[in-house]
Formats: sequence, structure tokens, C-alpha cells
Amino acid sequence: MKTGDTIAAIASGPTGGGGHGARRALIRISGPVARELVEGRHAVFSLDAIAATESTKSRESTAPPARGVGAGQVVIAPGLPGVRVLAAWFGRGASYTGEATLELVVPGGGVTPTRVLGALCGVAGVRHALAGEFTARAYELGRLTLAQAEGVAAVIASETSEQVDAARSVLSGAMGRVYESWAERITRLRALVEAGIDFAEEEDVVAIEPRVLRERCAELVAEMDARLQRRAGGERVSGAARVVLVGLPNAGKSTLFNALLGRRRAITSPMAGTTRDALCEMMTVRGSAGRSVDVELVDIAGLGHVGGEGESSAEPREVGEVDLAMREAAEREIGRASVILWCDERGGFDASKLGVALDVSRVIRVRTKRDRPGGGVGDVGVSAIGTESDGLGSVRGAVFEAVWRSRAVVTGMDLLPRHAGALVRCRDALSEVVRLIEGAGGSLRDETLAEELASAGEAIGEMTGRVERDDVLGLIFSTFCIGK
Repeated sequence: MKTGDTIAAIASGPTGGGGHGARRALIRISGPVARELVEGRHAVFSLDAIAATESTKSRESTAPPARGVGAGQVVIAPGLPGVRVLAAWFGRGASYTGEATLELVVPGGGVTPTRVLGALCGVAGVRHALAGEFTARAYELGRLTLAQAEGVAAVIASETSEQVDAARSVLSGAMGRVYESWAERITRLRALVEAGIDFAEEEDVVAIEPRVLRERCAELVAEMDARLQRRAGGERVSGAARVVLVGLPNAGKSTLFNALLGRRRAITSPMAGTTRDALCEMMTVRGSAGRSVDVELVDIAGLGHVGGEGESSAEPREVGEVDLAMREAAEREIGRASVILWCDERGGFDASKLGVALDVSRVIRVRTKRDRPGGGVGDVGVSAIGTESDGLGSVRGAVFEAVWRSRAVVTGMDLLPRHAGALVRCRDALSEVVRLIEGAGGSLRDETLAEELASAGEAIGEMTGRVERDDVLGLIFSTFCIGK
């Protein structure tokens, strides 16, 4: 991307301020001509005096302050009244990009801001910005690390609150600090190996013992594997969490399913085997502080004796192909579940009667008929569904906390897709160093190790920005929208 000139773009979303009240758009101008606009050197734009927002401008100085706000107007066509705008000024080093920047709040929908932008881009030295160009300049001027720049793109592309949280962890710089630490350790190891090559003829000089090199590379591999495994476990966060209702026949699963949805979706009956296929419905579960999670609620066939009456059943009847298909479908859904609501009308929760293994870390035990005397207790209970004390609130709360907790673990330091690919290449190169040392038998050449460490350093450099490759940087910033 070309730098040094002045770029301008609409930096707000397409709705321009939402559907309440007057719509507005934000236009951002970054570069040397932005100051000339502030100082009123162009007829197309006139600006009232800027009030400094901090004590950075001396009384004697005629230069604009480091930060300031004001108002002005833009003439979009000769003979027409100017469009009044609010203006925010950021001097060099005080803006998002690091360049002198002017931001204008323009009233109206898509037509007026577009015309204002067109008038500004008619000023000599001002052009339309490319996709991601503002953030690219922020990276080039050291305002953002490469990982943080990609965090901006991830926030823009986020569709759920969990994705926003994950992207913001990248934007905060936490991921970049991890990458920088890995890069520094790899560079140090490579330097020691290359020092060994330089002093190969000195018999008493050993820059790093092969055993120590193997151990340090193995430590890096283990750390990277742990991060990649968290990524693999975190694939669920891109969509709704699957919450599967599990239990014996007639355990109240379908009744609870309907109650959580707030409408009749599953058929309920005292006869066993009413639910045959897995029923799936989307719903939003709300937690505290305005947080919410999207879940896919799944009601499956009753487990235990196929076609029997659960705990009161005698011997199971003969199992047919339909029954086997039902069970296979139920087990498949259990394997895909993020959270399992194990429903038991008596609170016994005897896993041996289900006939399948449940991952207890994903299970919430629900006593479905807690108003009946006797029996055990679960993590939560429901009864007389439809009354104020039915316990549905406690079930929803438990589901929210389970989903939120699991997603906090896998998204807190989630990997962006490009990072994952680069990290795999880095890990593989370091693993090759370990393999070569373990199989060398004393005949290993340091040049081979140095080459693998160089490959690892190049891969990690793609994440830290140390490798200034135009194809990598262009790919990153092209994913942005205009104005970012």
C-alpha cells in the first residue's frame, strides 16, 4: 500500500448510527493534508476554531492542538449550502493511525456522507482509502502490532459475543506477547547453533549442547501444541453451543425441551418411545450483566432399555433396526454436545441404566419432577412446569454458566486462522530439530539444525510482523472493510 499521502473513507457501519433518531456517519481523513484542512486552506472545507481537549497547545502557538474538537462545513456542490459537521482533530502521534487525522461526524444517511467524502477526495492530495489501509498505517507506524491489527479485523468479522471476546483478547496484545516470546527464544537458539558453526574448528567451544537444544525445542513444541489443541477444542465457538437433553424414557425431557423454548415443539406422552428422532431448535440463553449465549437445544430419544419404561421396565423387548438407528442417533448427538442436560425424574442419576458413557465435565443433572416426594437431588430441579416456582430459571442459569465457562476457556486466547497455519509450520520445524537430534547418534551437522530453526523463525515471524513479506501483509489488511 502507498504511504505518505492522505487517505479518506467512511469509517462507520452501513447503517450510519442505528435506527433511533437521526442517522450519522463518521468520515476519517489521515495524512499530511488533514492538517491543511484544519487550518482552513481549502475552500471546500471550512472549520470553526478547534477547542483543545487537553493542555497541549500553548497560547502563543498557531498550530492546532494535539487533540481538539470543533465544527465546520463541507461544500459538496457550488451554489448549495454547506453540510454542517462535527470535527475531532488528532495530531501526529495522537491518532489511531499515528498520522495527523481529522474525523468528521456527518448527519444523514448514505447519500450525504458519500457526497461529503467525494468533496473531500476532490482536494489535492486526498484520495479514497483502500480496504484496511488505516489499520495498515497504524501497524507501519508502530501503533499496533501485527497480531493486534488482525484482532481489529476479527472484531469486525465477529458474529457472536463470544467471537468478539476472543478477538478483543488478540487486539489487547496478549497473543502478540506470546508470539514475541516464542520468536525471541527461537532466535536465541538459532544464534547459538550458528555460533557453533562459526567456531567449529575450536574444539573447546560448544555454543549449545545437543541435549539442551533438544530440551528447549521440545518445550516450545509442547507450548505450541497446547495452544493448537485449545484452538481445536474451540471450533464450537464459531456457532451455537449444542445442549442435548439425555435421560431414560419418560424422564420429562420433551416437557423440559418445550418449556425452555417457550412453545410446544416436541410431542409429550406418558408412553415410552414417543420421541424417535433428534429434535433441534435454536434459542438464546441470557445471563447476568447483559451477557447471552446462543445454543442449539436438542431432544433425543430415551436411553436405557429400548422401548421400555425406564426404571420401571422389566425385560427389554426385542430390538429392531429402527430402535438401533434411534440409539445411534442419540449417541451421536451426545458426542457432539457442548452441554448435556441429564434428566431424571427421581434424582437417581444411575449411569449404568442409560447404557452410554457421559462426560461428567459437560453434564448438568436435572431432577425433572422434584415436587414428588422421595428420591435424590440434582444440580438443578424443575417441577410443575408453567408455575412461577417451576425452576426453569435455575436450569437456564446453569446452562448459561456451563456454556460461558467452557467458551471462556477455549476463546480467551483463541487463534486466528492465519496464526494457526503459521504456528503449525513453526511447531513442525521445531519438532524436526528434536527428531534430528534424537536420531543423530553423534553425526548431526549443525547446518541442518540451523536451517530448521530458520524455518521456525520465519513462520513465527509471520505472526509477529518481523517477516516483512508483501504477500502476507497484503492478505491480512485486504480482509478489512473500507474505513478501517
